[in-house]
Amino acid sequence: PPPPAGPTLLRFQALKSELDVTFWEKFRQRKLDEIRLDDAVLPLDGYFRAGAASFFLNGESHLSAADEGRALKPHPNPSATACRGSLRNFNTVEEFKKADKNALLAERGQALLEALTREGEPDVAALIDFSVLAFSDLKAHKYIYWCCFPALSPPRPHELIASARPETLGLGLGFGAAVADLQAQLAGELPWAFVLHQPGTDPNPNPNPNPNPNPNAPFCALTFGA
Repeated sequence: PPPPAGPTLLRFQALKSELDVTFWEKFRQRKLDEIRLDDAVLPLDGYFRAGAASFFLNGESHLSAADEGRALKPHPNPSATACRGSLRNFNTVEEFKKADKNALLAERGQALLEALTREGEPDVAALIDFSVLAFSDLKAHKYIYWCCFPALSPPRPHELIASARPETLGLGLGFGAAVADLQAQLAGELPWAFVLHQPGTDPNPNPNPNPNPNPNAPFCALTFGA
């Protein structure tokens, strides 16, 4: 007989970074007029887009020192979630190449872990972080950059324990308009994916493969904006 099938491991799609030309145009202007040779870390607003698993920056991502404490600016697209990150531009390509990227990942990962384990209500914005290292040759209009997206590594891979219930999938697909409406009401602060779980309860105790969902029972769902 064939050997028993092993567990199905869940995989995460790698993020694709997109730095729009308007981002570099704004940076070039700031570099010439304001930043010059200062290589200090600069705050940025970035956006994660649902569906395509992409991260992007544009001309509006740059923040001044006065903007650092303000709330995140939502993106008009309800499927895009705003997040706060940073940019460090090196003055020479040699400095960029020598930058310790592993140390940066470890530092940002530790900050993420502390945000997850901190007592009290979690700061959602602190759970979505990014860093950009760059070198810019303004005369040649050449930009080299590296993006960092810290994430926690579980001690063992996540395994699929059961397929999604039909009513859960229906909720995820049917609530697209509702999620977009909530995004608009909350000024884009609602994460584009969320999970609700209540231990000790079962949203579908009925073994029927096509049951009617109980509207009063908690459920677990991933919802994505349109």
